[in-house]
Amino acid sequence: MKRNKKLVEKTVLNTFQEEIPSIYFSDKTKAEYSAFKNNAEYVYRELFNFPKEMFKDKDVLDFGGGTGEQTVYLTNWGARMTHVEMNHLAIKIAKSVFKKYGSNFTKHRFVNTSIFDFKIAKKFDIVHSRGVFSHTYDKKKAFDKLAGFLKPGGYLIFGDPNKIGGFQNMLQRYIVYTLGKDRDHMEEICETLFKDDITRSVKSRAVRTRRSIIFDRWIIEQQDDPSVEEVLSWFKKNNLRFYSSYPKFIFPFLSNSVYSRKSFDVRNLSKYSVLAEALWMIKNTEDNQDYEEYLSSINKIHDQQNKLSNYLSAISPDSKISISSSIKMVESYKKSIKNIDIAKPISKRLTTFLTEVDGLLKILKSSDLMKVKNYLNKTTILFRGYVGVRHIDYIGYKDK
Repeated sequence: MKRNKKLVEKTVLNTFQEEIPSIYFSDKTKAEYSAFKNNAEYVYRELFNFPKEMFKDKDVLDFGGGTGEQTVYLTNWGARMTHVEMNHLAIKIAKSVFKKYGSNFTKHRFVNTSIFDFKIAKKFDIVHSRGVFSHTYDKKKAFDKLAGFLKPGGYLIFGDPNKIGGFQNMLQRYIVYTLGKDRDHMEEICETLFKDDITRSVKSRAVRTRRSIIFDRWIIEQQDDPSVEEVLSWFKKNNLRFYSSYPKFIFPFLSNSVYSRKSFDVRNLSKYSVLAEALWMIKNTEDNQDYEEYLSSINKIHDQQNKLSNYLSAISPDSKISISSSIKMVESYKKSIKNIDIAKPISKRLTTFLTEVDGLLKILKSSDLMKVKNYLNKTTILFRGYVGVRHIDYIGYKDK
């Protein structure tokens, strides 16, 4: 059920004026900005496959730009920004951020209005919005509006929390709203139950205060996250081709020849993001550790596969191959395949996680904060480590 537009905007605005969530470095030193900018360059180039050179001499529209700290470095890369934000306090900070850290200040435009009330005749080379639409009264309508300002041949950069990846966050929100008596009490509950989660966030590259993290994740009243399937359906409706994402969500099965007559379109197979989303839901450790756990059974075929392929390689007219040796290698390879079971560690962790969720929901019936705390102290996946993969970024290309 959709909530009233004006009520949602007013509520979100009031909350984010009390604690602005997009302050990362403007209250700190230039060293913090430098670290933030360097990481942004890594994110765009290595993770999004969208290098900073793509922004040179481009007109960029940013919806819900907040204090400008997620886009000011784009001006250093040559972008001309139109910064749209409904919080006038954030706009004030954004202007000072652009003056202090950005380039060509007079070429940028700052518009203090709602996403839904913004009007302009021009189209943009790049349209951008990250971490905003799930806080609006209608995320799909917000996306359609953003895409409507994109030139043919232009790129859309969109990021928001994922519905399944943010499942644990929604459980946390449910606890806070169920047990909290008022806003101050809700903050206390967050510190009582999610202290480690908050501390981890404070120590991350996106350095923020504990209170701003609490407001952004649990106090903010509107949080309606889309799934991968939803986002790809929005892409298709707005004539946007999928370009890249981070994290990746499609299976590593794409290997058609570049000359294949039938090109692959992920928008037609969006439901297969389910496995990636399931892994996002239970994410609590580093990628290196996850790889070791989930793919350990693949190690058993490594030696046999290499042995066979190396033996039957570089075939030339004077090659001498032993058929009997080749057959033995094939048989050894076949035996090693029987040990492959990628699903086992994944299903084991999912089962543990869902069992812990089930126990939490039963404990919540008591409405006893200390019982909830004691229960959560014993969990092994639920609310541990990263507490799921929330934010997902997508890049799309608009056909000419």
